[in-house]
Amino acid sequence: MSLMSTTAAVLTEVERPQARVDSFYRPGLDILRALAFLLVFVAHGLVSELDKPTQLGAIGRAGEFGVCVFFFLSSYLITELLLREKRETHTIHIPAFYVRRILRIWPLYFAMIGGGWFYGLFSPSHSVSLAWGAALMLLFTNWYTAGHGYPPGFLFPLWSISLEEQFYLAWPCIVKYLSPGSLLGISTVLMTTAYLTLARLLHQGAILDPGIWVNSLVQFQFFALGTMTAIVPAAVSPGFRLLCAGDSSWLVCSACGRRKPLSIATIKYCRTICCTLGRAT
Repeated sequence: MSLMSTTAAVLTEVERPQARVDSFYRPGLDILRALAFLLVFVAHGLVSELDKPTQLGAIGRAGEFGVCVFFFLSSYLITELLLREKRETHTIHIPAFYVRRILRIWPLYFAMIGGGWFYGLFSPSHSVSLAWGAALMLLFTNWYTAGHGYPPGFLFPLWSISLEEQFYLAWPCIVKYLSPGSLLGISTVLMTTAYLTLARLLHQGAILDPGIWVNSLVQFQFFALGTMTAIVPAAVSPGFRLLCAGDSSWLVCSACGRRKPLSIATIKYCRTICCTLGRAT
């Protein structure tokens, strides 16, 4: 098959599943996305207060959990859509999946990198070094951030994009060839790995932010939770599934909060987020 015919087939397949995507639309998830964005926006707006033991600092730290909500939603939606495609077509068209993700994320992502590099030409303190450029381009940003701090200038949020793209790279292939039961097993392993990694990093005295916060193995717990929510039997309503996931997240955050660095105020805000996550649909 020629390159042009292969490209045409992929683009046709990209458009073809649109009806299935539309049929799965959940208005409540738009509310959760807006909430997650608001939380992240507040956290970034209070970045100077994050290390202070004040109410504003607690609100800012709670706002950082908006990133975790995004990870959860991404995993839930992607897994649900992939499983629907697999049930209806008995396969998953992986090239089409990658094309859709690339067209949705990469143009703005790389435009932002270009803008950051251009800004660094006029602000030496925010210049993008060769190492940072390679980490950003290769979607390795979160791992580089763990050892060198956040990316320069306004590129600092891009660590989360790299982490999410790592999930997108592997997950469609896994869903294509494994059963829902096996996916549930993988999710359980990811959850277990996340907390073992967290315990090990804390034992080693690793710095919470960014060392622990940007670690893929730690953050994959939210992708695992989203996958579990999507795999629960279809007889259980999506709203109830999300409610269970939200309440489970609250219990985890409460347990972590007793050991710090989460404050009581942070737990309260996180509980509100998780309960909203469960009831919005």
